[in-house]
Amino acid sequence: MKTPISSILSLMFYLSLASVSYAIMPTISCQSTCPNTPTQYQSTQPFPVNAHCVQVHQNKIYYRTSGNGKPTMIFSSGTGFPADGWYDSGITNQIAKKVKVFTYDRNYTFNSCPTDNNYMPVTARDVVSQLHKLLRQENINPPYILVGQSMGGLYMLLYAREFPNEVAGLVLMDATSDAGPTPLPKDAEKILQNLGNPQNPTPENQLYNEMIGQLPSYIQMKNAPPLPKDMPLIVMYATKHCLPKTWTNDKLMCMTPIQEAEHEKEQIKIYNMSQIHQLIRVDGDHMSFFDPDKNQIVTNTLFSILEMSQPRLKQR
Repeated sequence: MKTPISSILSLMFYLSLASVSYAIMPTISCQSTCPNTPTQYQSTQPFPVNAHCVQVHQNKIYYRTSGNGKPTMIFSSGTGFPADGWYDSGITNQIAKKVKVFTYDRNYTFNSCPTDNNYMPVTARDVVSQLHKLLRQENINPPYILVGQSMGGLYMLLYAREFPNEVAGLVLMDATSDAGPTPLPKDAEKILQNLGNPQNPTPENQLYNEMIGQLPSYIQMKNAPPLPKDMPLIVMYATKHCLPKTWTNDKLMCMTPIQEAEHEKEQIKIYNMSQIHQLIRVDGDHMSFFDPDKNQIVTNTLFSILEMSQPRLKQR
């Protein structure tokens, strides 16, 4: 059975909050719709239209495309959120009528598995390098507009800083900064520990590799080349960060105003990396970008970055 999207969203939110705290979440499975998947890892879900399963060196990678035209808009999920979630949420539907859309699962996650686990950290630079190779291999050529949420935002920001000549614009949704993930709500640590010793992820966890790669990723970001000042950039950030009530016996447990102010400060810091920029405050939580009532806000933002990127596209 495929993991319920609500469980995935909760995990993604949690991972974005934890600094070195990661819960054991066995509900995240390594099931795959890819052909020739071993029986024990097969998903019962139908294989989507325009989905692909390809080999990139030693890793099996799942990606999906829709639409046509340039630039290609590449979507990068936060830890624990599947590529298909961008379609399920409706975010890609409108934008695919104008440009080509590309989503993918990073190795060791969701449809990009099973892959033999080497139990080594997957860092931001690893993610960027693999995506770069995947795009080249599959003839999905630049220019790109990069869209990333949570930890996926950190990855997309690093890609734009490492390969600025390939990128026409950038949208970040409550992205993780190089200061580390959003802090935990007050008094939350005890509850999270009861969910499965969050200080020590085990190799059995399907997200283990990316979990243990997050801390070195922040150092890589700090040492990366600067983002070009003329890179069109839209930073969206959420206003409220709370733990799922299913974890807290329906008690509302959220970040303090001081913690929220620090989070906003980090988002503004990212926003100021470019001089061609917009800052959008979204009333909602970390995952509210995928809620139906926020769909129009996100869609309008994606069309805005297309407009902002036109001068840079004409230079190519």
